[in-house]
Amino acid sequence: MLISLAAVVFRPEPLSLSGSILSLAIVWAGLLPGIAYWLRSDPQRPTIPLMALTGLFYAVFFGLPGFFVHLLDREGDGRLFFYENTAIDGVSISSQWAVLIAIIIMFASWSFAKTRLLVFLPAIRLHEPRQGDNNTTTLVLAWGLVFGSLTYHLIPVRSSPTLAG
Repeated sequence: MLISLAAVVFRPEPLSLSGSILSLAIVWAGLLPGIAYWLRSDPQRPTIPLMALTGLFYAVFFGLPGFFVHLLDREGDGRLFFYENTAIDGVSISSQWAVLIAIIIMFASWSFAKTRLLVFLPAIRLHEPRQGDNNTTTLVLAWGLVFGSLTYHLIPVRSSPTLAG
């Protein structure tokens, strides 16, 4: 929390107060699934933390850049340059609001689906292999994915008119 307060107080000059607060809100909204993942007890924790990693992606690539966007202003006119000659006029508050609301809706939908809709479907449980365990389910699934991927890349399925889509 202290780092968040310092980020708002010592924000770059081109970044407005509302822009910095929205950037922090995006960061914290993205980090919440990861925090929830680490606070769960070990048996309740999923093996693959999909939403925790998705939230981390949004925090790093949509929240934090608000504090570094001034580095993309090469000519000092407020335009942000990406690549060679691609520029935008700036990051708008409305786009930050859209990202924040979309992140919240995405995580709320995931939580609702996980607790209300998907409980009726059978689940394949992937357990972390521990020393001395004879858990072959994870190994069979992993090797199935490896062979499926190799088959897809080695057999010209994409050239078949019925399977190419």
